Amino acid sequence: MLIYNQRQSTTKFRPNDLWKPGYNPPRKTQRLNRKIPLTDTLTEDQRFKLVQQRLIEIANKMIKRNRFKKFYVGDSVRLSMKSVDSNVRKRLKDKRGKTLVVNFTPEIYTIAEIYPAKQNGTRREGYSVMDHNDNLIQYGQNVKIFFASDLQRAYEDELEPTIAHIYRAKQLNQTLPYEQY
Repeated sequence: MLIYNQRQSTTKFRPNDLWKPGYNPPRKTQRLNRKIPLTDTLTEDQRFKLVQQRLIEIANKMIKRNRFKKFYVGDSVRLSMKSVDSNVRKRLKDKRGKTLVVNFTPEIYTIAEIYPAKQNGTRREGYSVMDHNDNLIQYGQNVKIFFASDLQRAYEDELEPTIAHIYRAKQLNQTLPYEQY
């Protein structure tokens, strides 16, 4: 296939060049050799090991960066505007997300219940939240379930937001008519 013969810009190798018969990936416990100096006189095998080491390090950083935080019952959180407002979702879908000013709700909510992830991996861990009046956030007649990517932890010592209410946040995001205050 064509994609396996294209030279990668970061590694300067083709995927077919990186794969060799009898290749065994390093085990998680196996440490990579970090003593390979980057010089012009590297053999192909040394270059291969150097590229392998760099790709594994990049993959580990990506895994750490994308790991979602775990929330517990009683935690204070803010909700992402895209999980609450359909107009924000439309704007993101139309690739006009840079025009959004407010990404999370000014109000602080509390985690009410945790819905565990399914063992077969078909559903992530979900959370139901309640407002300051202890009312569960609902979608129609059902309780709205949020995922960790929709929540932002709110700390007690955090400054009060300059935007006081979600109505004002929607105005700033231009999903409601703007009114001067």
